Amino acid sequence: MGFVLADDAASLPNKATKTATVEEPPGLALSSDCVGMPSCVQEPACCDSVCPVVQPCERVWTIDYRVKTMFDSNTTYQFGTPENSPNPYAPLSKLSWPLDSTWDGLQIGVEKPNWRAHFEWLAPMVPDTYRNQVDYDWSGPDRDPASLSSSPERWTDGQMVELEGSFKLMDHILRVPIEVWPVIGFRFQRFDLMAHDGDQIINDGTLPNIPPVGYHWQGDMGSFNQQYYMGYIGAQLRRDCNVGNCRRVTFVFQADWADTWGYNIDHHISGYEDNGIHRYTMDTTQGGAFHVALTAETPISCRFFLGLEVEHLEIRTWGSHHWVETGAQQVDETWTNGVSATSDQNSLTAYVRARY
Repeated sequence: MGFVLADDAASLPNKATKTATVEEPPGLALSSDCVGMPSCVQEPACCDSVCPVVQPCERVWTIDYRVKTMFDSNTTYQFGTPENSPNPYAPLSKLSWPLDSTWDGLQIGVEKPNWRAHFEWLAPMVPDTYRNQVDYDWSGPDRDPASLSSSPERWTDGQMVELEGSFKLMDHILRVPIEVWPVIGFRFQRFDLMAHDGDQIINDGTLPNIPPVGYHWQGDMGSFNQQYYMGYIGAQLRRDCNVGNCRRVTFVFQADWADTWGYNIDHHISGYEDNGIHRYTMDTTQGGAFHVALTAETPISCRFFLGLEVEHLEIRTWGSHHWVETGAQQVDETWTNGVSATSDQNSLTAYVRARY
């Protein structure tokens, strides 16, 4: 049975009718008082059942199941020689850890007419990344790398956490119906990876203790833990569009900037643990991160929505490098020359959202 507007009720005296005060095109209409709140005025031809009416301005809870695929993504750290060394230069070493992999998790949120908030948690779905880790070393300034090795890598742990809140500032921009929502939030990322079974690709003979080209390591070579902490502010632009007779699509563009703190620890296993040496390098860094995202969401029923989101995140931080060796050999040095930790992350996320 369909919903019938009040003006047509008299023409259907023998049928049960419901009234509505706002005339909307067929489809899942949005309350005029609460943009983004699901509320059906008339049963669309493409719906299988009548949508339950949601009272204007009531709180709506949401829960998403999200699958994120990262591509052309990595986290990298590099450092130069100590400042007090003869003729210091940078870089001395650079290690790039690809993040290309598939993640999944949940987002839980609450929506009101003029504000929204959510919490999101994601973790890797598969044990391996789709690209190899690479390790570069230089023997002097302004030269090509003297050494290059490449290794498959696997996840030992991974976490992405996001806590975000936003509020509606305005309904229009220069009379264009685009909503403006300022955003504030916090992101935490932790990437735990293990490099293993690597191969030596370049050795120009200018560095000591480097295996020959073609050498193959067996087993675990080194574990890596990178953490980023990002407190961010930004804004969203929102626009609802009708596509066809019964499909409404909500577009959201977001841009934000974050004050960012980074920390990583690299446990060098191959060539050290077998000789009784426990070698660790640690970087403590600070900088910023720039993030943009574009989301499109459409209803697939009265309670469920399908969304697609494309994102880009750039992290740039600088700081200090700490080299520690214990056991058969003792080292403890810290310097800042050429120290940085960076990450470029591109992703495509699909989600199914339920609203209650």
